[in-house]
Amino acid sequence: MRREDKVAETCLPGSTINRVGFRLLGPVELVVDGESVPVGGAGVRCLLAALVTEPGQVVSAERITEVLWAGRPPATARTIVQGYVSRLRKLFTELALPVSLDTRAPGYLLRMDPDLIDAHRARRLAAAARDLPPGPRAELLGQVLDLWRGEPLSGLGSPVLEGEVRPELTELRLTVTEEYFAAQLALGRHEELLPRIQRLHADEPLRERLAEYAVLALYRCGRRTEALRTYEDYRERLSAKLGLDPRPELRDLIDRVRTDDPALCAAQPECEASAPPAPTELPAPAAGFTGRTAEQSWLDGLLSRAEQAGESAVGVLAGAGGIGKSALALTWARRSAAHFADGVLFGALRGFDPEHPPADPAELLRQFLLELGLAAEAVPVPFDERLALYRSMLAGRRVLVLLDDARDSEQVRPLLPPGGGSLALITSRRRLDGLVVSHGAGIHTLGTLPRAVGVALLASEARTADPAVLDELAALCGDLPLALRVVAARLAAAGNPGKLAAELRDEQHRLAGLEEDGSSVRGAFDISYRDLAPEPAAVFRLLGLHPGPSLTPDLVAALAGTTPAAARRALRGLTAAHLLAEPRRDRFALHDLIRLHARELARTELGETARRAAQRRLIHYYWRWCAHAAVKFSPSTHGFGLPPGGEADPVPDWSAEEALRWFETERANAVAVIRLAREEGFPRETWLLARPVSIYLAVRNRVEDWISVNELGLAAATAAGEGAGVAMMLNGLGAATHRLGRREESLRYYRDSLAAATQAGDRHAAARAATNVAGALAWLRRAPEAEIAAAEAIRHNQEIGDRHAESAINNTLGVLALDSGRPERAETYFQRAVAIDEEIGDDNFLATALNNLARALLARGEVEGAAAANRRALALAISHGMNRTEAFARRGLGDVASATGDGPAAAAQWRRALEILDAFDRGEAETVRARLAVLEGRP
Repeated sequence: MRREDKVAETCLPGSTINRVGFRLLGPVELVVDGESVPVGGAGVRCLLAALVTEPGQVVSAERITEVLWAGRPPATARTIVQGYVSRLRKLFTELALPVSLDTRAPGYLLRMDPDLIDAHRARRLAAAARDLPPGPRAELLGQVLDLWRGEPLSGLGSPVLEGEVRPELTELRLTVTEEYFAAQLALGRHEELLPRIQRLHADEPLRERLAEYAVLALYRCGRRTEALRTYEDYRERLSAKLGLDPRPELRDLIDRVRTDDPALCAAQPECEASAPPAPTELPAPAAGFTGRTAEQSWLDGLLSRAEQAGESAVGVLAGAGGIGKSALALTWARRSAAHFADGVLFGALRGFDPEHPPADPAELLRQFLLELGLAAEAVPVPFDERLALYRSMLAGRRVLVLLDDARDSEQVRPLLPPGGGSLALITSRRRLDGLVVSHGAGIHTLGTLPRAVGVALLASEARTADPAVLDELAALCGDLPLALRVVAARLAAAGNPGKLAAELRDEQHRLAGLEEDGSSVRGAFDISYRDLAPEPAAVFRLLGLHPGPSLTPDLVAALAGTTPAAARRALRGLTAAHLLAEPRRDRFALHDLIRLHARELARTELGETARRAAQRRLIHYYWRWCAHAAVKFSPSTHGFGLPPGGEADPVPDWSAEEALRWFETERANAVAVIRLAREEGFPRETWLLARPVSIYLAVRNRVEDWISVNELGLAAATAAGEGAGVAMMLNGLGAATHRLGRREESLRYYRDSLAAATQAGDRHAAARAATNVAGALAWLRRAPEAEIAAAEAIRHNQEIGDRHAESAINNTLGVLALDSGRPERAETYFQRAVAIDEEIGDDNFLATALNNLARALLARGEVEGAAAANRRALALAISHGMNRTEAFARRGLGDVASATGDGPAAAAQWRRALEILDAFDRGEAETVRARLAVLEGRP
């Protein structure tokens, strides 16, 4: 039996790992019954690797696309990914694997036992080896190293996985190898180990532990001179490359080599401590604790694994101030104390106490030793002796060490129990990732409470209250446990729920309303803020100026006037302090109440000049990038413009699809920034930013936002007396109301836009408005007026040479011809529009022209030509996310199928078109619904 299989059997009895395995530590493979199973080509294997590296987590479609095509996906990327997913699902089903691949917005979720993955087993077993004696530790670590079969993730050809995941797995192998060397040296196996140490030290010349092991092994082999030379070579290399000196531990080792310390060649005996008494002191948890079922189950699992393995475990409950870490830890500790026969130790670390310094680990060790039964006079004074005695007294015992409010990993490490099924449970506002590396800690970041739990907590204190009011109160608390407890206390003191909700609706005073009897949400956040380093603190204040729901390093760099790299460092610091969340890579968000705290700080700690300058940078950032993005998918549209100095900025190398994806992620931010610009007195920026955003909203058919941003822009342009802006915004409102089927209202907006543009002398805006007036009249079936308006639009556009408008006019004239029973003439107009749109590269208008052309061809009896035009329009609509245009293409394909007598195909296309139009265009939806009724013989 291979050692890898032995790892599987000895560590996972009864597990399916004996039959199934996913391998990442070498070529990516699926192994069933010891045999590698083909999963498909490189694309399928890349998808499998992306899913297996994040088991139990939703992997977004955006992440999968990045892994597969490194930011340059083909137009059919979505279809390709769906095909790969289908192949994997079929494979899992055929092989009856204990794995499921679910579609879960915004991507896919792979459900499986993580121990089926070799990389996960490697991490788990390496953590399990830490507290074993040298012999078993060396054996287990050797088994872990046998899991590697070459370079991790080899043969994929994915720069993303190779750049992000492979270095982590390579570092894991190096760390495990170093631990293996340490265990073997402790067993006196220096002679057989020396060649391996030297080879790896040559490959990794700056890793200090390898230098240390090489020196020690050489000395124990009687090669003292080589040991000294190895140290000197390392010291010189470290100084030349990094400008550093070796750590004190290595310098101490070389001093002992120079003095021939006999202890270097002797094994250190292990101490056995007598059984200490069982301390049981725990503070009472906060009153009103509720919920957290999943979190308590996670803690139960941590305890169960420690008991089954007979080894210590470390768990960290991390989260923002007020999220309920201490309440959860204390409640679970009281419930689970019976599992720890040798007692419970509690330490208040005061890591973020605004009135007291953090607790000194030396003092906490003294406290623990006294609780374990040691006489006060017997407590050693030197820290190292105190620590050694603490570990000796706990050796072989099963205790729970609860450490509340830790500042950092260094404060915690000396207090961790040495092993034997003990558990250390730590709460902190920081993640304490250092404990993951050094002790294999599990980290659980607490989120807010489920809404139903918060409502139940409030209901328990409210004598009578409308459930809807309690739901609103929980929402105003942001589902934050501390805020909910404050509101519950106010309700218990005969508070009126409706009145309290009205008070908390006011964002300016909400944080003040969340204070009661010394509990303060603002105070909890302020502790974390005041603890920040200057750079992230400055960024946090500025975040109070951003009105949108999410943040990126580029956005924050613009807001703060710094580089994206510096902004990213600051954001990571805020995330580590749990003042920010990072729901996906480089996309950050603030909790609603934390956002209010940042706004207060921006208002009170930023001067007016700094505040206005930061707001202008934020607005200009969106103005610049929205203009760059919009021109990618609407290249012929005139009048985007760039902010002052924007002409010198780099232009993104986006395709139309990439620009649309950027807009999709930034839409809510852009709309919020337009509103900010209007409210904060930046009128010109308001309508100039609204212009490119409107183009995107039109393509994606987000009519509500489309109308809103144009109304904001119109108000700003009117107040500033900028006629060009008034004309643009009126034109946008005309297009949006036309999309809603409000044709007469749309015509009024277009005519007002034409008048404003003419008065302002803006020929481009006048030509655009004249073109749209003609189109609106055509839709209203007012042919004589439409033809007159079209002639005027032609005159306007001939003055400026606007090819885009020329295409639109040809579409309008084609619609008029088609409605008057002249399909041949209509076809000529639509063919001209198609040719122009192809020439200027405007896929948005090209798809519309193709749908119109299909109508004319079908009217002439050219069924195949009509179907081809509709299919081409459908492909463009799907690739660009143009839902309404997709509906018209499907309606046309249904018409073609109906004309050829294929009723089922016609019904299928019309039903799909109807699903879309019911959401976007009720008038056109009724037209399709009527066709379906006739086809199905319904009245």
